[in-house]
Amino acid sequence: MENQSYYSLKTDKTEYVSGETIKISGTTNNSTINIQVYDPSDRLLSSVFLDAYSNNFTYHMKLSNKNSSGNYKIRSILDDRQEKLHKIKFFADNYGDIEIMIPGYNEPKTFSKQICAISSENVKITWKNMDSDLHTATSFDQHTGMPDGKFDTGFIGPHNVSTLTIDLLNNEKIYYFCKLHPWEKGVLYRGDWDASSNDLHRFDSVHQTISKEETKKLNVLLRHLDPSEIDSLKFDNVSNITTRLLTIVFWDISGFSKACRPLDVSSDLLLNFLKDYFDTAKEIISKYGGLRDKFIGDGVMALFGMQRREYDGAHIAKNAVLAALEFRTKFQDIKSKWMDQWKRFILDLDDLNNIDLKCGINTGRVISGNLGALCGLDQITAIGTHVNLASRFCDLAKGGQILVSSTTKNHIERSFEINHIGKYPIKNIGNYDVFEIIGTSSLEQDPVIQVLELGHGEVVDWKIPSKIVRGEPTKIFAKFLGSVDFGFFTFCITDSIGQVRFFEDKSSIDTYLNIGKLHVKNDIYLNEWEFTIPTYLKPGKCKAEVAMYEDTNRLMNERNRVAFAQKEILLV
Repeated sequence: MENQSYYSLKTDKTEYVSGETIKISGTTNNSTINIQVYDPSDRLLSSVFLDAYSNNFTYHMKLSNKNSSGNYKIRSILDDRQEKLHKIKFFADNYGDIEIMIPGYNEPKTFSKQICAISSENVKITWKNMDSDLHTATSFDQHTGMPDGKFDTGFIGPHNVSTLTIDLLNNEKIYYFCKLHPWEKGVLYRGDWDASSNDLHRFDSVHQTISKEETKKLNVLLRHLDPSEIDSLKFDNVSNITTRLLTIVFWDISGFSKACRPLDVSSDLLLNFLKDYFDTAKEIISKYGGLRDKFIGDGVMALFGMQRREYDGAHIAKNAVLAALEFRTKFQDIKSKWMDQWKRFILDLDDLNNIDLKCGINTGRVISGNLGALCGLDQITAIGTHVNLASRFCDLAKGGQILVSSTTKNHIERSFEINHIGKYPIKNIGNYDVFEIIGTSSLEQDPVIQVLELGHGEVVDWKIPSKIVRGEPTKIFAKFLGSVDFGFFTFCITDSIGQVRFFEDKSSIDTYLNIGKLHVKNDIYLNEWEFTIPTYLKPGKCKAEVAMYEDTNRLMNERNRVAFAQKEILLV
């Protein structure tokens, strides 16, 4: 009996809050002991080997508000594999931001925090994609396994992030999965719950994933748009072959062919410069609502207006010109950076020093869409005289110039300083007036218009009863301040088991087309409407929400939540 190992394990308290230090202690007659601490998702946070002095051991560990609230496990293991288990509760009183990793290809195909405890009602969560593939985090209904509309990150590109603010009632759980990889699942929860529960695996077969056809469409869009802009449901908006009013932009680097010769000493000197150049082009085109058509050598072609309405021609053209101005400035920064690199390896920098960015822009009606599909190679592009004209204007431009046609000039002349440089013969097209963009105009204080920007604003006043009786009329009041195009108000109630029911403010809905009809421009919309909560919703504590939505492109299946306000109520 004297040789038998013995030990005890304890903590100074059983519950802790962020900022406190956990004191783990015990006794043993072994020389060493391994202490392990696991978070609510069974992820190992800490593992340490301690020497036992005078048969006692002590370990201190501090949990910050970056750690998940919930039940933590503390294991102590002796050399002969005897072990003890001790549990504590941790509450992050100021939980702060949460980061959930989406692992890369060679890592286990699961969200790194499958089970994530949330300590407060309103938390900002960032999903970080470490993979080379697209992913989403999309909430789904725990009873059906289908997306429930509570949140969706959209497509997160490789090594990109998506951040959402998530709202949870006490004792609420929200399940989520990746629409492209349905085996990747997670759950956010607030309140008491057995965090070791394995119920995520009940939904392996019931998710509605993206079809092969939608995946194919998605891959086409990826060639032209930033992943954060992609919604697979919008594919037809840009892929249908039709005549559209577009502003077409071509960029090229003047003198680049001659300048490339000295760069033959190292392909990296050329390729890394081009990477900077193309990355900047993609960023700027995306910023101003354009679509990348193609990269040709050192040339770039972009289309502005593929997802806009016909009467937005002026907005489209303005954004195209703003993109050209910003790219011209950024190009000088890229050139300066690489000149510093090139001078270490190249003696004669004259040709490289003379390179500059030139640009040609034209606005007109062109045939556009997935024209590549006609020959079996998917490619969203545009063809026609107006495309050729933009290309010829780029050829005509000198380094640093932005040349535009008269049709573009007519759309933008109040917003920019423009010079008429003459009438020029354009090969195979005819004689055209050519205008040069000098800069933005002092006549317009802020010419920046984010063409693809959705509505914005807030619910500034609202009244939701603290108690609602099922089966009896209920009145809701709400006031929205901001801007929406084809907007509509809703009231939504989520009962204690996750059932959801929406009620639409009838005065904000076009009932014939079933889309929103509000047009609010930096103004107020308010209304009071009445409805009856159905008796099938379960009584108890519920989440109630008023929200303003916008019908993106006036399609009822593409809705953007602009603003909302919510509270906990009692349903009886």
